Amino acid sequence: MDHKLIETKARALCKSLINKGCTEIKIHEYTDVNSVVLYWKIRLTNPTTGEKEIRPMSFQDDNWVPKEPIFEGKKPLYGLHLLKDSTAVIFVEGESCADALSNLGLIATTSGGTSSFSSTDFEPLRNKIVYLWADNDPPGIDFMNTVSNHLSDMGCQVFMLNIKELNLPNKGDVVDWLKVNPEATSQTILTIPYWQELSNVGATRSEESIWEPPMSILEDYDNEPYPKDFLPPLIRAAVDEVQAFVQSPYAMLASSAISAISLASQAYFDVQRAEKLEGPCSSYFLTIAESGERKSTGEGFFTQSIKEFERNKAEEAKPFIKEYK
Repeated sequence: MDHKLIETKARALCKSLINKGCTEIKIHEYTDVNSVVLYWKIRLTNPTTGEKEIRPMSFQDDNWVPKEPIFEGKKPLYGLHLLKDSTAVIFVEGESCADALSNLGLIATTSGGTSSFSSTDFEPLRNKIVYLWADNDPPGIDFMNTVSNHLSDMGCQVFMLNIKELNLPNKGDVVDWLKVNPEATSQTILTIPYWQELSNVGATRSEESIWEPPMSILEDYDNEPYPKDFLPPLIRAAVDEVQAFVQSPYAMLASSAISAISLASQAYFDVQRAEKLEGPCSSYFLTIAESGERKSTGEGFFTQSIKEFERNKAEEAKPFIKEYK
């Protein structure tokens, strides 16, 4: 359809918002897989306040109406006709962000805003490489985490941009980043050093299990000496002292020491496990031992202060909990 006609109809349907100051208007076409236009999203912005409104528009029964068509299933992704032959896609929040990347020659799509996940059909992204670029706010990050989990289950190889490293303003997005980086190209986008791989499933991954057969915990295995020399001197000295007193297996006591340190420090330190993989320094241990090997006694030497701290905090919280109830 003629773009001038579309804009004229959009302005007529949104006349009340335009009269309130939403004079900047962008129109985004949603298509089917064969490039046939299904409906439009109208984005209106008040240039004075920055306030924005988004309205749907479709042509039904020879009339222009301010609503989406009725779909048999879920709603399509934006730019659906571009996805069928692509192997890699950038997924963003909002049509303007997708358009900005498409203008650089990248294949980009969106489901719309953060509330659109459950109503959108993500099937066209199955088994593709998907790069997720969230808006810089908690709802945007939560939304992309939800999308990431869903895409991983669909066999996608998923990468998430660590937007905290981009120094964007609150709610900053792709468009804001491109304003600061006007010389950016498609290659610039894909080589930003803050892409983190969240899964490594990929379209070519075999359907067979990638795990080795599990080892039985009921069988006996030859014990290897615990690598004491790898423990920092202070930690090793503490484990040596506890073992001399309780006579428990060294590995069990060392695990208790490391887990206590991990618990106390995980909120303050992150570990970079690979070039693009970073997270809290949490460690998890499972101890299996015979009754009488003093599991609780040994563990208590390293966690006594933590448990005392928790008890004190629980005691301090009692009047506040009582007031809340």
